Amino acid sequence: MSLGEIVREAFASIGHEAEDMGPRILRNTYCRRLLILGIAPDAVTERLGLVSNRTVERIVATI
Repeated sequence: MSLGEIVREAFASIGHEAEDMGPRILRNTYCRRLLILGIAPDAVTERLGLVSNRTVERIVATI
């Protein structure tokens, strides 16, 4: 079973439906929560193991 299937099953079990129900939504939620806690964007990028900080910058813009 792939990680994507596991995540989709978990979402289905709690009744969550969205267009994107894969691991990306978990990563973005974790990222957003770290940023809200005041963790520096560069540190969040490093924790997520991202090569660039584009994803974190995009999420910062939504907070």
